[in-house]
Amino acid sequence: MISVPRVGIAAAHLRKKVVPLGRWMLCASLGMVFAGCTLWGQKDPDTPRGKAAKAAQRSKAHGPRQVGMVTLVNEQQRFVLIDAGTSSPPATGKELKVFRQAAEVGSVTVSAIGRRPFVIGDILRGELRAGDHVYE
Repeated sequence: MISVPRVGIAAAHLRKKVVPLGRWMLCASLGMVFAGCTLWGQKDPDTPRGKAAKAAQRSKAHGPRQVGMVTLVNEQQRFVLIDAGTSSPPATGKELKVFRQAAEVGSVTVSAIGRRPFVIGDILRGELRAGDHVYE
């Protein structure tokens, strides 16, 4: 007579119960972690008040924010094209400072936001060149 080890049968039976229970516990714990982020009463960043507070906090904490880099300068019509990259474009009418090698060389005012990621700015002062860095 051949004896079948009882440990193998018991382990297979236990595995059938433990694996679904483990998956359920993993899903439940991940759900609680992600839901916890929204349950702490965070302020809505999409409201004008939330956006203004976030911008003020960012400017105080990190100093001037780099908007992008000058890619084209038109001296005759006194405007520049700024490549904002992945950063959010500044508001229309905002004055921006332009730097070259850590020295301020001029300033521009945002006149329009072109096709993303480009921003068009009117030159207020300075001799600007392609490659200059633009900061808020």
